[in-house]
Amino acid sequence: MSLTSHSLKQLSLGTLRKQVLRPMKFHSLPLAILFLTISSWPVSACAETSNLSALELWEKGRIQVQRGAESGNKSTLEKAERLLKAARSQMPDNVNLQVEYYRLLYHLVGEKIFNRAALEKEFSLLHPKAKEVIHSPAMLDVLDAFQRDGPSLFTEPATPEEKLRLLKLAIKQQPKSTLAWYLLSVHQQKEKHDLLALDAALMALELEEENVSALYQAGELYTVIAERNGSVYEETEILGKAAKHLAKAVVKAPNHRRNTYSLNLLGQTYIRLGLFPLALEVSKKAKRWMVYDGVLLHPVALTDALIYLGKGDDAVELMSKSQEVDVEFFSQPLMINAAKTPQSRSRFAAANILKGNWKRAYTEYVKIVKKSDSPRLKWIGQWVHHVYGNKSPRFVKMMKMEEAFEPISEKSVSDWIKKINAYLTDTNSDEMTLVKASSGIFQQVDAHFYTALNLWLNGDPEGSIRHLNEAVKFKVYGYREHVWATVFLKSDLFSENKG
Repeated sequence: MSLTSHSLKQLSLGTLRKQVLRPMKFHSLPLAILFLTISSWPVSACAETSNLSALELWEKGRIQVQRGAESGNKSTLEKAERLLKAARSQMPDNVNLQVEYYRLLYHLVGEKIFNRAALEKEFSLLHPKAKEVIHSPAMLDVLDAFQRDGPSLFTEPATPEEKLRLLKLAIKQQPKSTLAWYLLSVHQQKEKHDLLALDAALMALELEEENVSALYQAGELYTVIAERNGSVYEETEILGKAAKHLAKAVVKAPNHRRNTYSLNLLGQTYIRLGLFPLALEVSKKAKRWMVYDGVLLHPVALTDALIYLGKGDDAVELMSKSQEVDVEFFSQPLMINAAKTPQSRSRFAAANILKGNWKRAYTEYVKIVKKSDSPRLKWIGQWVHHVYGNKSPRFVKMMKMEEAFEPISEKSVSDWIKKINAYLTDTNSDEMTLVKASSGIFQQVDAHFYTALNLWLNGDPEGSIRHLNEAVKFKVYGYREHVWATVFLKSDLFSENKG
């Protein structure tokens, strides 16, 4: 089991401590066979311990380690310690024996069977090469500090400052500890120090480039950094690195418990990069595992990929049979009600428009505008209302959708939303007014999209097409207005048949 930023809190301290009896790749072999790496040596059952050679003592110690690991028997592990210690005294310079004895001692100290001083002393005697593949004594304190994050009536949670101090000490004692650098990354991410967290994750990968936990961590951090910097669509290099690390992690550990989350995140990353076939492929893989409490789910990226590829029929069929959930569902406990959210209904409406079913799209937007306070969703709903109203005025009048188009309250909206609203409600506004007022890639997409809406409402379909094409040129894939601009251009909006 690999440590991840989302599973760390759920691990017991005992589980974490078992990591130290594994090789450096702490997602590899179980504890029970770690010490069985050389050929067996014949040992006479009646031989006295004092008469045994170092190799015989070593093998006997390994056998006791195996038995102790399988049974959890304290006295068996203590016997193993005495045998390996005796072997160690005869071959003090054997690096492999140093490592095995230290790992056992580390475990015994972690389980409170031995005192800390013995471990500290043994650590000081280790060969530098041995120190590269073990965990330092300070790591015991680090793991204890992370364990104290869980609720307890008997211990106080470790402060962020305490964790950072302990992690720095662990790295000072053992600079090549993949686990220490990985946990430092987890800690820094939790404290919202994303760049520092990424540096630590990349350091862990420099030490162990195939480490799945660090690959997941780096991939997620690249996406977080891109989004928080507002450069998710402009800095495609960052998202490219995110995709590279996530894809490699999924390939390296195809059955990893975190793959559902990572495949969903990878799918959304591919959408943002405009790699729709890849987004479709990985999202379909994620969908195979997405059944919760008997409910079939599917990732947002799968719907978006189908919409961008113009597969309205497939998107409608998919959403009719399952519930759409965002990637965040897989990283925190959320209610499975995503199919009823305005955002999900909006995607379903978009898929129906691609299919040519404007009536179904209209009924979905009736539900959206009557329950949502989002000005953006209501403006899109106004466009759908106007299109279908010309086709079926009696049905539209019966649904009373227009009653939801009340004036936008300017108390709780951004200055940009106020500018859009002013433009749409000013009958004398110039065509380029909103475009000229925009700044940054997102506002420019908004400006062209809502200018297209305004021109459509005022009977200028050619101008509307022109601005929709300008909106999609920015390639801000996954952004709501970009999705809808794509949908309208791919649909029959500008043809004579809208039913």
